[in-house]
Amino acid sequence: MSLMLNTIGFYQVCKLAQIPTMCFLELVFMGKKFSRKVVQAIVVVLMGVGVATVSDLEMNPAGTIAAIIGVVSTSAQQILVAHLQKKHNVTSNFLLAKTSPYMAGSMLLFGPALDELITGKWVFDYTWSSPAAFALVVSCGFAVLVNVSSFLCIGRFTAVSFQGTALRVSQIRHTPFTAPT
Repeated sequence: MSLMLNTIGFYQVCKLAQIPTMCFLELVFMGKKFSRKVVQAIVVVLMGVGVATVSDLEMNPAGTIAAIIGVVSTSAQQILVAHLQKKHNVTSNFLLAKTSPYMAGSMLLFGPALDELITGKWVFDYTWSSPAAFALVVSCGFAVLVNVSSFLCIGRFTAVSFQGTALRVSQIRHTPFTAPT
Protein backbone atom coordinates (compact mmCIF):
# COMPACT_ATOMS: atom_id res chain seq x y z
CA MET A 1 0.00 0.00 0.00
CA SER A 2 2.91 2.33 0.74
CA LEU A 3 4.30 1.85 -2.75
CA MET A 4 0.88 2.47 -4.27
CA LEU A 5 0.37 5.73 -2.35
CA ASN A 6 3.93 7.09 -2.46
CA THR A 7 6.63 7.79 -4.99
CA ILE A 8 9.29 5.12 -5.47
CA GLY A 9 11.87 7.42 -3.91
CA PHE A 10 9.86 7.93 -0.73
CA TYR A 11 9.15 4.18 -0.55
CA GLN A 12 12.88 3.41 -0.77
CA VAL A 13 13.67 6.02 1.88
CA CYS A 14 11.16 4.34 4.18
CA LYS A 15 12.91 1.02 3.61
CA LEU A 16 16.10 2.72 4.84
CA ALA A 17 14.25 3.79 7.98
CA GLN A 18 13.68 0.15 9.00
CA ILE A 19 17.15 -0.31 10.49
CA PRO A 20 16.91 2.66 12.89
CA THR A 21 13.34 1.65 13.69
CA MET A 22 14.44 -1.88 14.60
CA CYS A 23 17.24 -0.55 16.76
CA PHE A 24 14.85 1.82 18.52
CA LEU A 25 12.28 -0.96 19.12
CA GLU A 26 14.95 -3.34 20.42
CA LEU A 27 16.31 -0.62 22.71
CA VAL A 28 12.90 0.33 24.13
CA PHE A 29 11.26 -3.09 24.42
CA MET A 30 14.21 -5.45 24.87
CA GLY A 31 16.81 -3.21 26.49
CA LYS A 32 19.37 -4.02 23.81
CA LYS A 33 22.43 -1.76 23.76
CA PHE A 34 24.23 -0.79 20.56
CA SER A 35 27.86 0.18 20.05
CA ARG A 36 28.91 3.75 19.34
CA LYS A 37 29.72 2.83 15.72
CA VAL A 38 26.23 1.40 15.18
CA VAL A 39 24.64 4.52 16.69
CA GLN A 40 26.79 6.76 14.49
CA ALA A 41 25.77 4.78 11.40
CA ILE A 42 22.11 5.07 12.39
CA VAL A 43 22.45 8.84 12.81
CA VAL A 44 23.89 9.10 9.29
CA VAL A 45 21.01 6.98 7.90
CA LEU A 46 18.44 9.11 9.76
CA MET A 47 19.98 12.31 8.39
CA GLY A 48 19.79 10.88 4.88
CA VAL A 49 16.19 9.82 5.42
CA GLY A 50 15.39 13.33 6.66
CA VAL A 51 17.02 15.06 3.71
CA ALA A 52 15.37 12.74 1.19
CA THR A 53 11.98 13.08 2.87
CA VAL A 54 12.12 16.88 2.94
CA SER A 55 13.13 17.02 -0.72
CA ASP A 56 10.33 14.65 -1.84
CA LEU A 57 7.54 17.07 -2.67
CA GLU A 58 5.03 14.37 -3.55
CA MET A 59 4.40 13.20 0.00
CA ASN A 60 0.79 12.84 1.02
CA PRO A 61 -0.74 12.17 4.44
CA ALA A 62 -2.27 8.78 3.56
CA GLY A 63 0.97 7.58 1.96
CA THR A 64 3.04 8.76 4.90
CA ILE A 65 0.77 6.96 7.36
CA ALA A 66 0.91 3.77 5.25
CA ALA A 67 4.71 4.01 5.11
CA ILE A 68 5.03 4.48 8.88
CA ILE A 69 2.71 1.55 9.57
CA GLY A 70 4.67 -0.59 7.11
CA VAL A 71 8.06 0.28 8.58
CA VAL A 72 7.02 -0.21 12.21
CA SER A 73 5.06 -3.43 11.61
CA THR A 74 7.80 -5.01 9.46
CA SER A 75 10.45 -4.08 12.00
CA ALA A 76 8.40 -5.44 14.89
CA GLN A 77 7.63 -8.67 13.00
CA GLN A 78 11.30 -9.33 12.24
CA ILE A 79 12.32 -8.65 15.84
CA LEU A 80 9.53 -10.90 17.10
CA VAL A 81 10.57 -13.73 14.77
CA ALA A 82 14.15 -13.59 16.06
CA HIS A 83 12.99 -13.35 19.66
CA LEU A 84 10.58 -16.31 19.39
CA GLN A 85 13.16 -18.52 17.68
CA LYS A 86 15.70 -17.87 20.42
CA LYS A 87 13.21 -17.96 23.31
CA HIS A 88 11.67 -21.30 22.33
CA ASN A 89 14.84 -22.70 20.75
CA VAL A 90 13.00 -23.68 17.58
CA THR A 91 14.06 -23.80 13.95
CA SER A 92 12.89 -21.24 11.46
CA ASN A 93 10.89 -23.89 9.59
CA PHE A 94 9.05 -24.89 12.78
CA LEU A 95 8.16 -21.29 13.60
CA LEU A 96 7.10 -20.59 10.02
CA ALA A 97 4.91 -23.71 9.99
CA LYS A 98 3.23 -22.63 13.24
CA THR A 99 2.59 -19.03 12.17
CA SER A 100 1.69 -19.55 8.49
CA PRO A 101 -1.94 -20.57 9.11
CA TYR A 102 -2.52 -17.35 11.09
CA MET A 103 -0.84 -15.21 8.43
CA ALA A 104 -2.84 -16.87 5.64
CA GLY A 105 -6.10 -16.55 7.57
CA SER A 106 -5.57 -12.88 8.28
CA MET A 107 -4.74 -12.20 4.62
CA LEU A 108 -7.84 -14.07 3.45
CA LEU A 109 -10.00 -12.21 5.96
CA PHE A 110 -8.61 -8.68 5.67
CA GLY A 111 -7.03 -8.66 2.20
CA PRO A 112 -10.18 -8.43 0.06
CA ALA A 113 -11.72 -5.76 2.30
CA LEU A 114 -8.53 -3.66 2.22
CA ASP A 115 -8.31 -4.04 -1.57
CA GLU A 116 -11.88 -2.79 -1.91
CA LEU A 117 -11.22 0.08 0.47
CA ILE A 118 -8.10 1.18 -1.41
CA THR A 119 -9.04 0.53 -5.04
CA GLY A 120 -12.83 0.69 -4.90
CA LYS A 121 -13.06 -2.75 -6.55
CA TRP A 122 -13.64 -6.20 -5.09
CA VAL A 123 -11.02 -8.81 -5.93
CA PHE A 124 -13.89 -11.28 -6.48
CA ASP A 125 -15.15 -9.20 -9.43
CA TYR A 126 -11.90 -9.76 -11.36
CA THR A 127 -12.28 -11.70 -14.60
CA TRP A 128 -9.64 -14.42 -14.50
CA SER A 129 -7.61 -15.61 -17.47
CA SER A 130 -5.02 -18.37 -17.67
CA PRO A 131 -2.06 -15.94 -17.73
CA ALA A 132 -3.48 -14.05 -14.72
CA ALA A 133 -3.93 -17.30 -12.76
CA PHE A 134 -0.40 -18.36 -13.69
CA ALA A 135 0.99 -14.99 -12.55
CA LEU A 136 -0.89 -15.37 -9.24
CA VAL A 137 0.54 -18.85 -8.64
CA VAL A 138 4.09 -17.72 -9.48
CA SER A 139 3.72 -14.66 -7.23
CA CYS A 140 2.49 -16.83 -4.35
CA GLY A 141 5.41 -19.20 -4.88
CA PHE A 142 7.88 -16.33 -4.68
CA ALA A 143 6.14 -15.03 -1.54
CA VAL A 144 6.60 -18.42 0.12
CA LEU A 145 10.29 -18.45 -0.83
CA VAL A 146 10.77 -14.93 0.56
CA ASN A 147 9.10 -15.91 3.85
CA VAL A 148 11.17 -19.08 4.20
CA SER A 149 14.43 -17.29 3.40
CA SER A 150 13.69 -14.39 5.76
CA PHE A 151 12.81 -16.75 8.63
CA LEU A 152 16.01 -18.72 7.95
CA CYS A 153 18.17 -15.58 7.92
CA ILE A 154 16.54 -13.90 10.91
CA GLY A 155 16.90 -17.08 12.95
CA ARG A 156 20.59 -17.29 12.13
CA PHE A 157 21.44 -13.60 12.48
CA THR A 158 19.79 -10.65 14.20
CA ALA A 159 16.85 -8.79 12.69
CA VAL A 160 19.01 -5.68 12.25
CA SER A 161 21.81 -7.53 10.43
CA PHE A 162 19.20 -9.28 8.24
CA GLN A 163 17.66 -5.93 7.31
CA GLY A 164 21.09 -4.42 6.62
CA THR A 165 21.99 -7.32 4.34
CA ALA A 166 18.66 -7.08 2.51
CA LEU A 167 19.23 -3.37 2.05
CA ARG A 168 22.73 -3.90 0.61
CA VAL A 169 21.42 -6.57 -1.80
CA SER A 170 18.64 -4.20 -2.88
CA GLN A 171 21.18 -1.45 -3.55
CA ILE A 172 23.40 -3.81 -5.55
CA ARG A 173 20.47 -4.86 -7.74
CA HIS A 174 19.63 -1.21 -8.48
CA THR A 175 23.21 -0.11 -9.21
CA PRO A 176 24.06 -0.09 -12.91
CA PHE A 177 26.88 -2.45 -13.86
CA THR A 178 30.00 -0.91 -15.28
CA ALA A 179 32.63 -3.15 -16.80
CA PRO A 180 36.15 -2.83 -15.40
CA THR A 181 38.58 -1.06 -17.72
